[in-house]
Amino acid sequence: MGAALKAHLRDSARNEERMTMSCAGGASPGQRSERGAHDHELRRGRIYRKGTMMKKTYKIDVDCANCANKMEQAAKKTNGVKDATVNFMALKMKVEFEDGAEPAAVMQEVRRNCKIVEDDCEIFL
Repeated sequence: MGAALKAHLRDSARNEERMTMSCAGGASPGQRSERGAHDHELRRGRIYRKGTMMKKTYKIDVDCANCANKMEQAAKKTNGVKDATVNFMALKMKVEFEDGAEPAAVMQEVRRNCKIVEDDCEIFL
């Protein structure tokens, strides 16, 4: 392993440790620290705010790119869905839910709407 790569990995680990310490304030997620309620968490070096968005990825089965586009449009029009993206090449659907929406119930409705526009598609919940 080259010296530059070792330095990069060492610096990345230090930065992540610093971020964890500064955002957690010595308290574990969900606990109160001196700075107040802990309302975010650190995952893979990125900070995510709790309660601001719910995003999930689902495997899908679809035959063509045009059908995938129809599924995406149907999902976007479903109540409880803030945004949806279908990747035909990866056979995945990413859905961002509106605040307060129940993902399981919304995805049942998304599946129904997708079956209307493309009857041989499938979303694996």
